[in-house]
Amino acid sequence: MGKINPLAFSVIGGLSIFTITYILFWVFYFHIGTPEAMSVALNTLGSYFSGVATLWAAIAGTFLFNYWRAQHNKTIEKEMALAAIHKFDAADLHLGQFRDAFYNFNYKCQFLSEMSDKEFLNLDNELNNILASIGGVALDFASLLESVRKYCLIAEKPYYDDIESDVQQINMLIFNTKNHRAHFPDSMGAIKDVTYKLRNHVDDIETKCIDKILSELKALK
Repeated sequence: MGKINPLAFSVIGGLSIFTITYILFWVFYFHIGTPEAMSVALNTLGSYFSGVATLWAAIAGTFLFNYWRAQHNKTIEKEMALAAIHKFDAADLHLGQFRDAFYNFNYKCQFLSEMSDKEFLNLDNELNNILASIGGVALDFASLLESVRKYCLIAEKPYYDDIESDVQQINMLIFNTKNHRAHFPDSMGAIKDVTYKLRNHVDDIETKCIDKILSELKALK
């Protein structure tokens, strides 16, 4: 069933009232003989028109307000959905940059024999600098969770509860990784394991929440 256009609804209703009143006027004009009776009829018709017009104005006003409120809520819902999607994209991008930096480092370490002594001795510092960069990712996911919470309040969805545990696990993994002094090559396996776990949690968030929000956003357009 198509949506009712609020402007058309108001105009058609107003024209209907006018048409009925106009017809009644001519009915009274042609069928009431005396001027006194005509005067009484016109007064009655005027009262009728005034009452119906007032009632219609109230109905149309309520309808237009509810329509405006629905459109306003839809606009806010779109904004909240876009904010959550953009924040997820930013968090995923920054996590990807960390992962790429680590794997580039891991690849570089396959050529230890070609490194100078200075480069070799600096491997621990280089690795820990990479780990330090992951701290911003935790902030990204905290910001994402807050955006999802706002969206869920507006759209009445359960996604916040669905992904809260994943975000907490991501933050815990990042905290433990960032605050652990890594040593090459002993820490490489543990860090690689962390990158896999982080990726799994991000994929879960995308499946449980972001994909659904994206579908709902498309439906709102």
